[in-house]
Amino acid sequence: MPFPKRALFAVFALLSMAAPSWAESLNLRVANGQISDGGKTLSVTLAPQSGRDYDTFTRMHVGERMAISFENNVLIAPTLRGAIFASSGQLSLPLGLPEEQVQRMRDQLQRGDLFLRVTAPAE
Repeated sequence: MPFPKRALFAVFALLSMAAPSWAESLNLRVANGQISDGGKTLSVTLAPQSGRDYDTFTRMHVGERMAISFENNVLIAPTLRGAIFASSGQLSLPLGLPEEQVQRMRDQLQRGDLFLRVTAPAE
């Protein structure tokens, strides 16, 4: 019988308490999106499962600093004051990336294979 995802998150949460230096990460699949403001803003809709995973992930890390990154470049790193319920799966993120990375992001959006990495606690 397969191991339920929620149980897996619970195991990771317990391990995080036992070893707080470990960072947990999650890859979010982007279903669609656009880059606007001359390459300064990314607006995306997450794939349904990624939206649910993001909700669970943020609930588990309230009070911690979380980072969302693209190609190992942090886009945003807020401290979670509460769970982020992205039931719509929509996120809007600032982009402070060089033009070549913004272009790679555009290409990945067009191909439908853009992923964002979420890490908590942020390093």
